[in-house]
Amino acid sequence: MAPGLSLRLQQRQKMAQQVQLSLRLLPLNQSQLQRYLSQQLRSNPALGWRTGSLPAAAGSATTSAHDIALATHVGNPTLHEHLLQQLYQHPASDELKLLAEIIIDALDEDGYLTQPLATLRAEQQTEQALPAIAMRHWREALQLVQALEPAGVAASDLSECLRLQLQLEPDSPQRQLAWHLISDDLQQLAAADVAELAAQQHSDPATVTQALQLIRSLEPKPGRPYAAAADMVQADAEITQAADSQLQVRLLQPASEQLELLSTARASAAQKQAARQLLQALQLREQNLYNIISTAAALQADMLIAQDQTLTRPLSQAELANRLGLHPSTVSRAVRTRHVLWRGQLMPLRHLFSRAVDTADGGSVATTAIKAALQQLVDADSPEQPASDQQLQHRLAELGYPIARRTVAKYRQQLGIAPAHSRRKRR
Repeated sequence: MAPGLSLRLQQRQKMAQQVQLSLRLLPLNQSQLQRYLSQQLRSNPALGWRTGSLPAAAGSATTSAHDIALATHVGNPTLHEHLLQQLYQHPASDELKLLAEIIIDALDEDGYLTQPLATLRAEQQTEQALPAIAMRHWREALQLVQALEPAGVAASDLSECLRLQLQLEPDSPQRQLAWHLISDDLQQLAAADVAELAAQQHSDPATVTQALQLIRSLEPKPGRPYAAAADMVQADAEITQAADSQLQVRLLQPASEQLELLSTARASAAQKQAARQLLQALQLREQNLYNIISTAAALQADMLIAQDQTLTRPLSQAELANRLGLHPSTVSRAVRTRHVLWRGQLMPLRHLFSRAVDTADGGSVATTAIKAALQQLVDADSPEQPASDQQLQHRLAELGYPIARRTVAKYRQQLGIAPAHSRRKRR
């Protein structure tokens, strides 16, 4: 092989490694990234914290309330953080990990996947413009998530949650009986006594008692131990308004500025190379994150400045990816679970995106804008004569949102607004 060709191949390989690493780091929030960097510093002597880069300890004399709010929390991880940490260390393919990330993001606070996998697949293909991925790959991703700790996550119901946990128990007559018991009606199980269950299952009372004890030892809500940490949210960036009304974005605690390369004889050549690649990957990660937040903020500037969600414009993550020359999955990974600081308030980054809805006049409006307008109409409604869905449809059309009545009903239900007859206040 010619020397020039060999050098170019080595450069491409190094660049590919940096890009892959930056994509793996992109979904990590502040606390997750700090844990990852701490691990790297412990294992690589070529890396060190830059002097003065770490946030002051909360509660110190020089720490302001603003600093405390933005300081990286390195205590107990949330359920999503715990699952993602395991996922990123799994040898599965990047494609399968991306589907697993989507599933993890869809879990509720108890760790359940409350929507069918087919529905989640359809929503992602519509909103993120993901290619048509075979259902078998989604099922593989679901199995991957269900194999993570804590046992029982990503179940669709209580029975499946308990079965996932029982799979990890050693085989025994008690385990087999417990499996049959939780596969039947759980409400009936709670009401039945030991003698009755023994007769139904053709088993002895001692085995039934042990099976019930095994079932009671299982966790019906796998996400419960992580609930306390779920309230801790940090901003990844701050959006401010300049004197000329232009919005400006500043990344908070950029990791590439916290680390430095150390000249030490203890580090091998491979460790020095790994340290350089990590710093370059962090810079690429931060550049992508900055571009995504600043572009989305600029497109939604009217809504942000007026703080009026009815001014939200349709903006999909796929559209933003096309503007920035990124893959939609890259934007999806960056947006998921991210928060920004705007006028002193934390705001999920996903609030800058909204699906487009085709209107009767051939145009399109953002679903967020329609829902905000609908909520305003209901809030201003007469308690004695609240508007019906058809009346709300006409009023929305007058405001520039000509949508179907069934769409009004769907959005009303999503907002938790009762139908007109239930909202009517009797005199």
